[in-house]
Amino acid sequence: MFCCQDQQSICCVCAVGEHKGHDMISVEAERNKRQEDLSSHQKTTRTRIQKGWEDLKVLHHKMDAINQSADETLSDVDEAFAEMIRPLESQRLDIKEMIRTNQQAALSWLKDLHTDLEWEIVNMKRSEADLKHLSHIQSHVTFLQNYPQNVHLKEHNGLTTRDIPPMLDLENVTGAFAEMTDKLKKFIIDNISQISLALAQADDLPSPHPEPQTRADFLQYACEITFDQSTKTKSLSLCEGNRRMKKKLSGQKQQEKTVGNCLSQERLTGRKYWEVKWTGHYVSIAVGYKDSLWNQTGFGNDDKSWSLTICQISIEFEQNHH
Repeated sequence: MFCCQDQQSICCVCAVGEHKGHDMISVEAERNKRQEDLSSHQKTTRTRIQKGWEDLKVLHHKMDAINQSADETLSDVDEAFAEMIRPLESQRLDIKEMIRTNQQAALSWLKDLHTDLEWEIVNMKRSEADLKHLSHIQSHVTFLQNYPQNVHLKEHNGLTTRDIPPMLDLENVTGAFAEMTDKLKKFIIDNISQISLALAQADDLPSPHPEPQTRADFLQYACEITFDQSTKTKSLSLCEGNRRMKKKLSGQKQQEKTVGNCLSQERLTGRKYWEVKWTGHYVSIAVGYKDSLWNQTGFGNDDKSWSLTICQISIEFEQNHH
């Protein structure tokens, strides 16, 4: 037999004992009923799987489109920077050539002046030697015969500012480049800010897992919780496939004051949502990590476990003693 009230299979003795007066049907009838539900769930599951594969294809197409768009944009960025650098590089070479041309022109002028001055010094030394030889002649007649008609030497007053060209005024060039660099930096910063803003807007994507707001949102993460028979206290009994917990009836007042608890069989990972239907004075629902100290200090007494206690007049939530 199957007890509809307690949702469990029972024997004939239990049918006239503990479950006396409960609605009961044959296990075959209950199996047929649940078999229909199972077929419906299977059909729904197959439909969801098919929809999941279709959604995966859509996601793959989206990922390919994003990769293609990013690659094309990166290529455009490289080309844009190359276009900006190309004229700057060309101007850099032209300006270097202009500086070298001015440098060579100034050096050529100075080299010519240098050569002329060397020849002048050589000629003056030759004249000095001739005059020295003449001054040592003992014969007055010979001295007068060899005395040059024009003994005045070309006067040399040294180099003047008119002879030497001015130095290349490269400080003005350096200053002009510094000013241009500052303007170029400002232009780049202002425009890069606009590009960064455009990138931020392009990256303003909705979260793949938005925070649930309604019960319908939470139901997307719904899971079925079953109790672990080996962890329940003696004051409790399990039924309905270990999904329902009841307090054992007892005539002793001490038994009524006993607090019972039981752990779930499932290990919860990721986002999970479950609902609890309860009757009585209060119910306490708790969850904790494997490395929590709840088994020593109780749930809600460290930073890795949480406890929610609901009674008819208040609700209490605890975590890390708060």
